[in-house]
Amino acid sequence: MDQVKAFARAAAKHLFWIGCGLILVGSMASWFVARQSLHKEFEKNQGDIKSKFTMVKSLQAKRDPPNSKSHEEMDKLLDNTLRLVVQAWQLHYSQQDAILRWPMDLREDFVTAVRPLKPIEAKVDFPTPPNQELKVDFRRRYAGYVGNLLPRLADVVGTTWQVGRGGAGGMPGMMGGAAQLTPEEQQKLAQRKPPIVIWDPQDQARLVATHFDWSKQPDSSPTTLQLLYAQEDLWVLTALMHIIRQTNGQIDSRHEAVVKNIETILIGRHAPPRAGQVIRLAGGGMGGGMMDGGMGGMDGSGYMSSESGATPGASDMGMGGGMMPAPMGGGDMYGSGGDMGGMMPGAGRMSADPAEGRYVDNQYQALRAETLRTALRSPSPDDPFLVVAKRMPVRMRLTVDVRKLPRLLAQLGNSMLPVEVRQVRINRGKEGGGGGYDMMGGGGYGMMGGGGYGLMGGGGSEMGGGYMGATPGMETGMGGYGQTPDMGGGYAAPYDSGYGMGGAQNIKDRTTVASTSQNDVPVEIYGIIYIYNPVDEKKVGLDQQPALTGTLSQATAAAS
Repeated sequence: MDQVKAFARAAAKHLFWIGCGLILVGSMASWFVARQSLHKEFEKNQGDIKSKFTMVKSLQAKRDPPNSKSHEEMDKLLDNTLRLVVQAWQLHYSQQDAILRWPMDLREDFVTAVRPLKPIEAKVDFPTPPNQELKVDFRRRYAGYVGNLLPRLADVVGTTWQVGRGGAGGMPGMMGGAAQLTPEEQQKLAQRKPPIVIWDPQDQARLVATHFDWSKQPDSSPTTLQLLYAQEDLWVLTALMHIIRQTNGQIDSRHEAVVKNIETILIGRHAPPRAGQVIRLAGGGMGGGMMDGGMGGMDGSGYMSSESGATPGASDMGMGGGMMPAPMGGGDMYGSGGDMGGMMPGAGRMSADPAEGRYVDNQYQALRAETLRTALRSPSPDDPFLVVAKRMPVRMRLTVDVRKLPRLLAQLGNSMLPVEVRQVRINRGKEGGGGGYDMMGGGGYGMMGGGGYGLMGGGGSEMGGGYMGATPGMETGMGGYGQTPDMGGGYAAPYDSGYGMGGAQNIKDRTTVASTSQNDVPVEIYGIIYIYNPVDEKKVGLDQQPALTGTLSQATAAAS
């Protein structure tokens, strides 16, 4: 007992240090226990995170993650979107189908034969086998119809068709030997009211030569493909004429017109996809807005260079003026007129398919005919952009009252065959290379060497100047302009006509006096016209079953 008391007195004497020791031991024990607990919890949480991360990575690696609810809702959204696309497609096609009608002037048997051939690329092969060719009588009939229609097309805008009639022995509507104007025709031409719009006769001749000249072909008639594409060209040209007419309005004199001159109208493969680009001023470069090798970044081959987005197919010829010239003797090198395969000095052989480079894709690059035909004939919805509509490029160079240019642009968008304007260039000089488009070395359109198409006479039509009396809808313009009496022989470009300057130059002299002002400037417009194909839900994948994302098939397999 005495020992305990002695120990207690000693402990009381050192109580502070004993207490400190006990506290230290207790703290160390608590820290160790807490550390073990936290370590276990950390390892557990870390393991959970790693397992979740591994699960997410494995889920991402799967092509179709198993989320049926998400797939079902996405299927509904995609299905509804596709239905809206098909509805819009059906609406545009129905509206356009009511406009783009074959004229009954060609008679019912002809219209019955050609009406089912839509889309052209899916219905008619190239090369076209004999069993797909239309009868020669139909093709000759159409050639005569075109020769009579073009002068009436010029009357829509109050201009004069100045490409002369074909001579004896030439088929109606063909490019044949041209005859001089008779005294009676010269007198009628002199008495006519001056045109409101002047359409360059060289451009008229180029238009005929590159789109409607089949005189060098067998039977002096177009092939089935050429016929179908020629009618498409006529629909587009008619739409453009009505746009100009609507822009000018109901006027009586040339000085009142918004559009006074038509210098060029280029459509399809002849319309350069790009007319220039803005570049940085650096090094030895020239000013902004430079051209890539001439008109529209062309490499001289007739198509755009690969940089500017066109179809390749010919070697560089070093042209500075833009497009490939049209060949001599009728037809263009691509097969739209004549059966040439496209052989030009210094150029490779072009495809004779009339669809080659005729349309552009969504990057405004010329489409190969093979690409378009494959897309339209494929049963799978691999390229719905090409399946829904074909995009035909259009380029016009006009003399316009710049103060009223918005009116022209509005009419382009409001037309029954609307033009999607992609580029407008104001007060732009003609491209180099001798003057005008489609040239190689000399003046005139589509000629090799100088001289152009010769001096255009004033053959014109005999229907009188001014506007047509028809409503400016497309039914009249694109359907043959009603039942206007036949105008006889076709109209031909007078390469060696001997007309002199008597007709065309006199008209130009009479109408340019006191009819222009400083506000009338050259305007170049590049746009796209959509030509819608017949609606086919399969081509956009709407009829695919099971659902678009494949959820239903997975669910069905799981249930079974």
